[in-house]
Amino acid sequence: MNQKHTIRMAALTCTLLATTAVQAEEASFIGPSIALGISSVKGENKYQSSSVISKEMANYSKYVNKLDINDNFAQVKQHSPVSIDLSYGVPLSAKLVGTVGLNHDFGNYGLGSTTIAKGKGIPDTTLSSSLKKHWSVYLSPGLRIGDRWLAYAKGSYHQAQGNYSLAKMDKTTESESYTHHGLGYGVGAAFAATRNIEARMEVEQVKFNTQSNVYGSVTPKMTRANLLVGYRF
Repeated sequence: MNQKHTIRMAALTCTLLATTAVQAEEASFIGPSIALGISSVKGENKYQSSSVISKEMANYSKYVNKLDINDNFAQVKQHSPVSIDLSYGVPLSAKLVGTVGLNHDFGNYGLGSTTIAKGKGIPDTTLSSSLKKHWSVYLSPGLRIGDRWLAYAKGSYHQAQGNYSLAKMDKTTESESYTHHGLGYGVGAAFAATRNIEARMEVEQVKFNTQSNVYGSVTPKMTRANLLVGYRF
């Protein structure tokens, strides 16, 4: 009798453990999550001058060594901002998971300066640029691979504040700020260390809209490699 009872208890225990494992697998990547991340960001800003700047530089023609008009410039800088990420995972099928999320990073991306004209004995005319207050919303469809992995694609909408400062040869400075809107795309993989602890690794590329003023146009871009560690509730 005791032997039969022991066998039944062992069978019940195995069944419960198996059920728990299956539930844990099915529950991973599902529900609300909060994560902290760090990113390696390569920022780029393309600038194209306008006819107005060409006319203004003509007034300083005897002081100008080089006048780059209607040429494209690209300044690239590397940054490592910290971000906070809020997301929610929804099961689409036994293997498919859909995730929607909001990400905000705390970086101030200095994108360097573009020398429009080099002066002879007077200051150069330069345009300096930076991005800050960057946030995004995203949608990520994913495919479960094995017990603990999720491979996913990512589409996102981004917004950031662009700050621009034009230092002119007459030693005056003009500054302007714009709100840039952009679209991003990328791929990534998530790993469930436990039911609640997850890590994500992803790469994405973002292109913002072109903003024009009387001095020219600017088009920021960024390539991001993100590493996030989060808690799934």
